Amino acid sequence: MQNIYVDEGQAVKAGQVLFRIMPKMYEAELAKAQSEARMAEIEMQNTKLLSDKDVVSKNELAMAKAKLAQANSEIAMAKLHLSFTEIRAPFDGTIDRIPLKLGSLIDEEICSPACRTTVRCLPTSTYLNPNTWTTRPTLRTAATARFPCF
Repeated sequence: MQNIYVDEGQAVKAGQVLFRIMPKMYEAELAKAQSEARMAEIEMQNTKLLSDKDVVSKNELAMAKAKLAQANSEIAMAKLHLSFTEIRAPFDGTIDRIPLKLGSLIDEEICSPACRTTVRCLPTSTYLNPNTWTTRPTLRTAATARFPCF
């Protein structure tokens, strides 16, 4: 856990950032994908110039375009993975308790048994605490919370 942006008992709005899990690996993944997309773009431009002069076949140009599209898809995937490092409130409510502290490791032991076989497992939501139901739902962040995996 890199940052905790809320305190126990604090009211939160839907979409508000609650926590941030260390994003370094995902930032590096995004930088790599962007570099590869830039290389694919340069390759596609060079292949287009050669294709226009009939030096290479139209298939070569089509392959270069496909490679660029694939690189752009990798950027989109890297951005998605990076977005999983920000844990946001799924609805308006009040934070109940926060058992994980700054610097806590988030690993598969926190996740449900169904998630333990996945490569990455990040907490991406909180859940209602029906025992403390008031006019506002309570958000509980705990090891027993549901931790969707990707």
